[in-house]
Amino acid sequence: MGLATNLADDVVKRLREMLELHGRLPRVDSRELTGGDDLKERIEKSIRAARHFIVVVSLDALGSEWVQREVRIALDEAEKRKDGYKVIPVVLPGVQSGHLRLLFPGDPLFIFVADAPAGLSEALPAIFDAMGERLPDRKRTVASMTRLPIRVLLVSPRPEIDGDDRPVGYLDHRASALPLVQTMENLGKDLVRVDILHPPTFPALKAALKNARAENDAYEIFPWMRRDLRFKT
Repeated sequence: MGLATNLADDVVKRLREMLELHGRLPRVDSRELTGGDDLKERIEKSIRAARHFIVVVSLDALGSEWVQREVRIALDEAEKRKDGYKVIPVVLPGVQSGHLRLLFPGDPLFIFVADAPAGLSEALPAIFDAMGERLPDRKRTVASMTRLPIRVLLVSPRPEIDGDDRPVGYLDHRASALPLVQTMENLGKDLVRVDILHPPTFPALKAALKNARAENDAYEIFPWMRRDLRFKT
């Protein structure tokens, strides 16, 4: 991809580093140009050879002949190309929407950088989206296959004290679990099988888990009721 040069150089440097970190190497920026280069020729070749062209738009850039020329070349290339070449304006704080008409007579997708320390980082997903790509470091979610029916072990012991060690009066723990049981039963036995632990004690829980493993039919979900209460052992 091409990256506009010279103006807002610190931002361009940071953006280049972010793009490099995610496996996207800009063809040319101000760090690569030396006094012996034919700047105009090299920049134009880079812009036209790129897959996309990113231009960092600051207030200074709006009045820069260099930036204006680069944008004109990129817009011309976008008109000629049929492979999805895009001109992507990354707009820095302070630049108003009306100012952008000076550089972009059309209506491209502008990416506005928030006036915050992490503004450029937060704009990076939008930049990749504009290029029709996803951030390379986004982890793909791999769906795991679960054997049906899903086994649910419902543990609903009767509490004796609360979090402040105060005795708890009678609490119908079965009533608090009833909505959950009804919801899962409505899914049907082909999808969910509910086992209620009885008695609701720690030794019984260990025995139920051990038996499930031995049967190669482990429990998938463990709903615990009323976490604000504690239970004596």
